[in-house]
Amino acid sequence: KDHEGGKSLASALDIVNKECSCQCSCSADDFTRTAPELGTCLIWGATHFKTFDGADARHYGEGIAWLVKAEKVKVQARFLETEHSNGQGALHDIVFSGPFIGDHTLKIGALNTGKITWDDNVILTDYQKDNTFDPDGYGKIIYDDQ
Repeated sequence: KDHEGGKSLASALDIVNKECSCQCSCSADDFTRTAPELGTCLIWGATHFKTFDGADARHYGEGIAWLVKAEKVKVQARFLETEHSNGQGALHDIVFSGPFIGDHTLKIGALNTGKITWDDNVILTDYQKDNTFDPDGYGKIIYDDQ
């Protein structure tokens, strides 16, 4: 049975034990919570990736690539040629969306030409002045010189 509504483990066990058709009973020891495995994804320069599972990857030329395509988290990157990338695509924009931020869209453009937007509205225009954005409790976005 799905357990919804923020009920306690004790009430969930009660539901399972009453509605389960098997001849067993469940206790709190039968349930364990494991934290999801954390990972890091890095993108640098013109084509360099280190994926969440530690693999090295490359992206050549212009285009859009999925960095994360999961049910709750979606991250895409757009690559464009620049005068410094010798004909290869360099990271130009990165876009975050999905239920983890209330299906809003956060877009971070290239440092020298891009903008930072939340649902296509420009935010965080100067890291020395207005450098913090707190979108409806989905986390804090900080624009600084780091």
